[in-house]
Amino acid sequence: MTIADAMTLREIIARAAEGEKTKLSGHHDVTVTALVRTRLQWKKKRQIIDTAYLVYEDDDGFRRAIPLGEKRRLYKLRDGRWEPVQEKQRTDVRVTVGESERGEGLSRLPFFLQDQEDYEFSLQERHLEGDHVIFRIAFHPRSEFKPLPSGIVYVDTHDFRIIHEEFTFDTGNPLPLLLKNIRHVSREWRRLPTGEWVVSRILADLTLRGGWTGLIPDEASVILQMEDYRFDQGYDPARFGPR
Repeated sequence: MTIADAMTLREIIARAAEGEKTKLSGHHDVTVTALVRTRLQWKKKRQIIDTAYLVYEDDDGFRRAIPLGEKRRLYKLRDGRWEPVQEKQRTDVRVTVGESERGEGLSRLPFFLQDQEDYEFSLQERHLEGDHVIFRIAFHPRSEFKPLPSGIVYVDTHDFRIIHEEFTFDTGNPLPLLLKNIRHVSREWRRLPTGEWVVSRILADLTLRGGWTGLIPDEASVILQMEDYRFDQGYDPARFGPR
């Protein structure tokens, strides 16, 4: 029996919380390129929007993103096939400074570890991968009246890092006027050759309320890829604007 086999669920969660705080340990800031693909779907129309951002965040919680470029493609349903439609390309691609926000910094915890009192956890599976164990842990809200997600999280016993998360909203809807359902959200992590654990991809699949005007789509999906992580470069006002 390994140490991981003998650990209780409470011990696993406590170790995972400590491991999450150190994923970017020793770094003061990070700059990363974010590539976002958004698919908007109507009954007879589909639009795909590809956008690139440059994102800066530091350990004080300051975060700012600037758009680098955007490409849009439009399709219409004709005789059961999605056919591209020539769409006038936007010439007003923004290169101005994006909005800044204040977060928790580089050591922030996932919401289900930050607010553990709001969730119940259960250990569903453990399996050996190489010389370490992967835990599969489920969580769901304690209250049926709070619009909180349920999900699955995978914890690697190598430094107790979270490597994959999946969420869905079974008991509530955080935006009932806009969303019918949040079908699926997932977040994947990867370890860089230099040892840092970083987000590599986020997926979201949503059903919207649409409407008789046809302005709001019926469905939306988002794929966010994070690439080219750079650490401790400092804030560059020439690139991001005055802080």
